[in-house]
Amino acid sequence: MSQSSGVTRRTFLTAAVGVAASPYVIPASALGADGRPAPSDRVALGCIGLGGRGGTDLKSFLADDRVGVTALCDVDTGSRRYHGNKEKGLTRAKQWVEGHKAAGKNRGVYTTQDFREVLARDDVDAVCIATPDHWHAAMVTAAAKADKDIYCEKPVSLTVADGRAMVRAVRRYGRVFQCGSQRRSSETVRRVCELVRNGRMSDMKTVAASRLCICVALFLAALPCRVFADSPNQLSRQEKAEGFKLLFDGKSMGQWRNYRSDTDTIRPQWQIVDEAMVLTAKGGRDLITKERFRHFDLRLQYTIAEGGNSGILLRVVEDPGEKLSWRLAPEFQLFDSYNVKVRGQRSAGALYGLVAAPQNIAGKPGQWNDVRILLEPAADNADRLRCCLGDTQTVDLVVDRSPQSEWSKLIKRHNQEKSGTKYELPPAFFQAETGHILLQDHGARVAFRNIRIRKLNATESE
Repeated sequence: MSQSSGVTRRTFLTAAVGVAASPYVIPASALGADGRPAPSDRVALGCIGLGGRGGTDLKSFLADDRVGVTALCDVDTGSRRYHGNKEKGLTRAKQWVEGHKAAGKNRGVYTTQDFREVLARDDVDAVCIATPDHWHAAMVTAAAKADKDIYCEKPVSLTVADGRAMVRAVRRYGRVFQCGSQRRSSETVRRVCELVRNGRMSDMKTVAASRLCICVALFLAALPCRVFADSPNQLSRQEKAEGFKLLFDGKSMGQWRNYRSDTDTIRPQWQIVDEAMVLTAKGGRDLITKERFRHFDLRLQYTIAEGGNSGILLRVVEDPGEKLSWRLAPEFQLFDSYNVKVRGQRSAGALYGLVAAPQNIAGKPGQWNDVRILLEPAADNADRLRCCLGDTQTVDLVVDRSPQSEWSKLIKRHNQEKSGTKYELPPAFFQAETGHILLQDHGARVAFRNIRIRKLNATESE
């Protein structure tokens, strides 16, 4: 953690607890996240939603010299359609910013009615989201993906599914998130709680709350801007039309079994945790699909523990004379390349031992990574193998098994380097026409989700 910033995580949290109704935001860069240098003075903030609560938040930020407001967003340019017939909205908020006594730090504030324009700006480090509640999940998810830190007003979400989607997005992109829960953290409320818990007040018989718009909340929960598309283990409409199917639905591992097992049972070290297939401890053994595949388009997400090592193997066969699955099938490498330095043919995204991948293209441990493996037919009875980790294509090979092909030369060079060791590949390596998809147990905690596959026939082209 960088110590050069004027605002540390400790002082940030202390201030957040001690002030009654003023939100605080600190950018991940101030904490040294993503390797970016800490800012020397203030957070560049975009405010989304400038009505009743959003207007109050904006004034609190304007009073804080550590914050510079650089962008404003509201669909209402200005009206009195707010509580108490007060004039709020985009125009009024801009006047507050430009008329503030410290306006020198807020000049040239950008205004828009589209929150996506705020997220696309390079001069915004963090956002304050104070929109109607049913927009929170969509905006928080988009903000995290845009590498913005987030202060979001209460309630965080209307449904558990939306809340989990927000948590996944913040964790995946490594952002800082705070919920505006002043009723929980303000000094006055904390003092009252202390008095009640210590018997300094008479026994409470009734608790009354006002402005609980339950019917409105239920109505808004049904609106289409909920982020179901971010829920894991679901096929999009386009994926369904293209012929994809799920290999894991978030509830059952019924399409999988242990490698070289006579039964369909799976060892208990493999568990379903938060809608993901998770190897929780060493000893779970490799998992394979019950179905065999020839040509396919495989897509999934994985996350791996610090220092972890695992892999995805293709066209795996169960040969009674060969216990090591990777000696018969190519392995797409999953690895924590951030904390363990390895050469390119072992780094995340590599075709293990054969094709190197760039360093640090995978997310850090604990972050979800997107994988695509495309094994399709090629000319002269060959195969074409393409692999992507995130947005980076790491492998593009024509697997032509004729003696003088580039593939055969690649295997020959590898075996010359590994001659006499267990890493020397046998003639049967990647010779099977069909085989299983395998998820490797290499001892480290690793999780998989959104596992979907589409079979390709010999006439399809990508």
